[in-house]
Amino acid sequence: MRIKTLALLLIVGLLALCGCPKPADQTDATPTADNADDALCANPPELSEIVPGTITGQADGRPFTAQAVYFEPSFGEWKLVISETPLADPTDIVIGGQSINIDLPEVPSSGWSHSRELSFGDGYFQVYKNDELKATTSWNASNAWVMRITSWDVKPFDESGELFQQAGSASGRIWVCYQAAGDHRDSWAQGSFENAPVRYMGKPDLKY
Repeated sequence: MRIKTLALLLIVGLLALCGCPKPADQTDATPTADNADDALCANPPELSEIVPGTITGQADGRPFTAQAVYFEPSFGEWKLVISETPLADPTDIVIGGQSINIDLPEVPSSGWSHSRELSFGDGYFQVYKNDELKATTSWNASNAWVMRITSWDVKPFDESGELFQQAGSASGRIWVCYQAAGDHRDSWAQGSFENAPVRYMGKPDLKY
């Protein structure tokens, strides 16, 4: 018994001298995906800090580059879509690909600025389900964004016109962040857009 005790003490002493790592349950806490991204999404940049140019970022750990930016009414509200899928024309129906979908709290106008504090809802991030980059899923999570509209040139829906109509165009800049949760990683994008289509995909039934 005494020999076993001495052997155990010797092993503990050697571990202390060699500087071997502590057992896993005693190591210092390492930030996880969930809490490591809190600071990023909760601390948006100033509008002046948003670098102009193509909207780029990360979508669930993969590079994200916008090929289309457009505004349209949806379910009674104005919505901004930032999509990796380009538009064949201003009223093209987009199918597939990743996109950021933002519900706007009010009708934008020239000079309009808004900063959304980190909270859940009012949009979603359409991201790929896996590395095959085929099927996507709608990811709903806490999100924050900062946006400024520098130009908003939009006309009302033309009752005598086509069902799908380009209403005008908009320019501005944006930063948006989706907080990591579950299997999804930190996702964000920032940049500017020029003369993005503003469109009606049918007669709008807007609440504002």
